[in-house]
Amino acid sequence: MFGRSWLRGVSMAIWWLGFPAISHAAQATVTAPPDITAPVSTVCESSPPLNIDPGMLRSTFVELLQRSETLRRQCARIAATPTLRVTLTLSASLSERGIGAVTNIDRFDTGAIRADVTLLLSRDYLEMLAHEFEHILEQLDGVILRDEVALGRAWRKESGSFETRRAADAGMRALREYARQTARARRPR
Repeated sequence: MFGRSWLRGVSMAIWWLGFPAISHAAQATVTAPPDITAPVSTVCESSPPLNIDPGMLRSTFVELLQRSETLRRQCARIAATPTLRVTLTLSASLSERGIGAVTNIDRFDTGAIRADVTLLLSRDYLEMLAHEFEHILEQLDGVILRDEVALGRAWRKESGSFETRRAADAGMRALREYARQTARARRPR
């Protein structure tokens, strides 16, 4: 399919908290994700789409999808982008660097995009997932972070990394949705 390709050298790190990643060109093998046969409207209702690998977070990810419209919307947008592959991993070492989550996005000459989302090993992933997924969508939408800073919708952190109001809002919105759904589920009938 895609075969071997050189990474453009356009490697972007969007960090929830922390330090910018080191970008460098590297040789990588990229394969296209399998075709998504289920309609997008249902693919994110009860399971992740084929181009999102939730790894150890599979059951948590499914629960979060069922309780957050924001995360389902983000998931559907990702599912509708067959050239994108998202991998979720957990790491305890992020806490040593004071980081809650990091997303590294690599774009390949073939048009393929790989987003590796690493989350701090914890109990609450919803805000971090929605926040990091929104950063992925910002890149799909062609958001230019320096322009967003000029417009007051983003800022540079001391570390040099960017943060956006859009991603922060998505994380908070997902938390509110989850809380409402959880409260409804606990009400006696």
